[in-house]
Amino acid sequence: MNWNDETVRRPSVLLIDDEPEFARLMERALGDDFIVTTAADGLDGYALLCQDHPDVVLLDVMMPLIDGWSVLQKIRSNRAVSHVPVIVVTGLSAEAATHESMRHGVTRILHKPILPSQLIKAIRDALG
Repeated sequence: MNWNDETVRRPSVLLIDDEPEFARLMERALGDDFIVTTAADGLDGYALLCQDHPDVVLLDVMMPLIDGWSVLQKIRSNRAVSHVPVIVVTGLSAEAATHESMRHGVTRILHKPILPSQLIKAIRDALG
């Protein structure tokens, strides 16, 4: 599929991450291929998810107010959005993230620092 074709609807991505610099970088990197919405914390991110029903969620784990695992638990328990692929993007070690990710049905785990090309590939894979 040619994602840049004007006749094809660009998939929507919700990035939930409390690091403004990372969010801006990823928003710029993804903006040509995807419609990107960002949220700086898990509560706002979950609200946007329920409102907008994006095609994919990119979720940080370590955030204020509510951590990514709690957001993921809310996503998986809400029938309206439980089907949305969630890609965890984290600075946690592989061992720490893998156990929780498997427990909560994560589509994929990516470890920071991450190249935009890796993220784009992960999103496309999640979309099928």
